[in-house]
Amino acid sequence: MIIVVAQQYVENLSESVKFGLRAKMKRGEMVGFHGALGYDYDKETKSIAVNIAEAEVVKYIFKRYIEGAVNPLQLLYYWAFYTAHSALIISLRLSVLWGGLTVS
Repeated sequence: MIIVVAQQYVENLSESVKFGLRAKMKRGEMVGFHGALGYDYDKETKSIAVNIAEAEVVKYIFKRYIEGAVNPLQLLYYWAFYTAHSALIISLRLSVLWGGLTVS
């Protein structure tokens, strides 16, 4: 009997979450955006904008990937190593975005 109640609770919770996410989408709000390298999120205006400094890192990664580099994440490490200012920013972003992964 407890299993049935627990299953019903999970299904109700799932529907409530889906309803809330659909409502946010209808209002034009960001859903599930935790930040992306090359973009900044403005909580007041609820919009994203290009971060020029980080966009250069993204362009570099894509350029090197197209040139045949195998691992885009490894390219990010190299870029961070050679640009000390970007290293701190990228390290902080990675630790937030990817659960504690940091550039060392």
